[in-house]
Amino acid sequence: MVELIIAMSVLAILISLAVPMYNTMVANNRARAAAYSLVSSLTFARDEAVKRNAAVSVLPFATGWQTGWEVD
Repeated sequence: MVELIIAMSVLAILISLAVPMYNTMVANNRARAAAYSLVSSLTFARDEAVKRNAAVSVLPFATGWQTGWEVD
């Protein structure tokens, strides 16, 4: 019975250490995904400008860059 309590205590400590690291990892992945999405949109805008032989813009949505952007 004592072994079970010790094992559960060790498990609880390990979980309490892992949760903050997981939250940081999720935040980093979200930032990386947003950066990749912006680079992808800029690449698409460049390709469209070359294809159309005209200026193409990457503009934020009406509420700002935080909510996204569009290629115009």
